[in-house]
Amino acid sequence: IVLANDYRLGLFNGDVGLCLPDGQGELRVFFPSADGGFRAIPPLRLPAHDTAFALTVHKSQGSEFEEVLLVLPAQPLRVLTRELIYTGATRAAKRVVLAGAGEVFVAGCAARTRRASGLRARMRETAGY
Repeated sequence: IVLANDYRLGLFNGDVGLCLPDGQGELRVFFPSADGGFRAIPPLRLPAHDTAFALTVHKSQGSEFEEVLLVLPAQPLRVLTRELIYTGATRAAKRVVLAGAGEVFVAGCAARTRRASGLRARMRETAGY
């Protein structure tokens, strides 16, 4: 996964490539191209990047994949919210598979993210509400 933009190579934060040998046996990282094919880039030319066999929902934001496997925790957690499940599931263009217990999924869908920005309190102070 690319971690930094490189405008010359047309690679951007969040782009995911597949590292394989090319026809001559040279290691290349293949990225989807706009014409439906692939671009092959030598690994040494890549901008900052990480190996990614799997991605967190957070790291996958802004990316799209044909298929997504969304692995749920063994038990409900406070960080597993409706918004996190939605974000993970909507990374899939064609198919999403959920792996985990049904009750964990239901609990996650019922949990909502509560924002605590302090904006309401500041508006009250400023506007005298």
